[in-house]
Amino acid sequence: LNFERSLQTIDASVSVPYWDYTIDRALVDNNTIDNVFESEILGHKFFGSTNDTGAAPMMLNSRWAYLTVPMNASAKTHNAYGYLRAPWNMNRSPFVTRSQTVCGVKSWNSWPSCQTHYDVTFSDAYDSWYNYVWAASYTPHGPVHTLIGGYKNCEVGLEAAGKYVGIDNASISDMEYDVVTFVKGAWRSYLTEAPTCTMDTSQNDCTMVCADDPTTNVEFRSRAISYLSGQIGSWVEQIDEEKQGNFVNALLCKTAYVSGDQLEAGSPSDPSFWSIHPTVDRLLQYKHIANPFNNEDWGNPGHNVTTTYCTTSGGSCEGHKSDDVVPFRTKVMVDGNYTSALMTNEELYWVAHPNTYQLSYIYDTFEWDHCDDEGWVFTTEPTDDTTYTITSPFAVNATYGDVPLEADDDASSQPEITSNTPSGPAVAP
Repeated sequence: LNFERSLQTIDASVSVPYWDYTIDRALVDNNTIDNVFESEILGHKFFGSTNDTGAAPMMLNSRWAYLTVPMNASAKTHNAYGYLRAPWNMNRSPFVTRSQTVCGVKSWNSWPSCQTHYDVTFSDAYDSWYNYVWAASYTPHGPVHTLIGGYKNCEVGLEAAGKYVGIDNASISDMEYDVVTFVKGAWRSYLTEAPTCTMDTSQNDCTMVCADDPTTNVEFRSRAISYLSGQIGSWVEQIDEEKQGNFVNALLCKTAYVSGDQLEAGSPSDPSFWSIHPTVDRLLQYKHIANPFNNEDWGNPGHNVTTTYCTTSGGSCEGHKSDDVVPFRTKVMVDGNYTSALMTNEELYWVAHPNTYQLSYIYDTFEWDHCDDEGWVFTTEPTDDTTYTITSPFAVNATYGDVPLEADDDASSQPEITSNTPSGPAVAP
């Protein structure tokens, strides 16, 4: 939303487009193109293409050709070379990087399809907001980040590590694809630390640093093996003890992983990032209209399940809880005027809800003709749910003053939601 507002200060008529990437998958499924990377969207007219060669392939055409990643070694988070990338991304290249494989593995069939988006919209498995939001982040969305970003500079090392411990080729491929989660997870679990590498340091010589030596420290090696067991399979616990240390070293501390920017924490550096997320927002709005949730609590509505995080203040999952304030202002309609407001996650959920909609944009259509052709028919008729009533915390009768806030106003000018403000639905304990 902030990005779109920034663009509109230059040209008020523009908006951030959404990219319905299920169209590209449909083109593959009906044999119009061989794979999604042949799509026009990932060509010179739109987001550019790469030749997928070298340790860090860059965009070679389109208006984004040779786009660079900012460098700021003084920033709170940066990579070993000082670029605004994830700490676990050893990428030395100044250019926005993409790879069509994850350590050599082509998992192109995981690209979201019409069926993927249909299932998350209409399946009873996702009839609660809690189940939906966890699912929508992954299969209907996440693979686009993974496949556009990818991982390089790791295939040879991981294949050698797999053969060293005697696993088969299928298991090696699975391990290579699991890089998507276990590399960043190792850093987040304090098993590895990011080094500082000068630009004189070659790409292959700049690797993550183990918190201790897994070949000599039994406790650390045991902790690392336990972690990898949960990430890539329990088979790692069966590795001969004399080989475990070298295996941990190879996976966590001796491979200079190069992540494509779309896949990691610096994904907004890739221009395709900005059109992916409105697609999920559009799908959620359609879900509200065509097949509303039976339960919209923030917590887990499952049978005899207690949710200890992502609900209210305290605990883990910082930034995802219902009352966490999002780190940007939202342009929201209040008493006939658009106001720039800091909002909590739950408040933002309700102002974006079609029943209480107060945002400054709408989608052009809720139609998926290409999916209809495949037999996944998205009805445009809303369900007749007469019992469905919502009161938004930012309802039109909530008064925040007569003068709309400017985007650059500081947080101290943000009006508080008082006890007189209508409250939203109760949050599950």
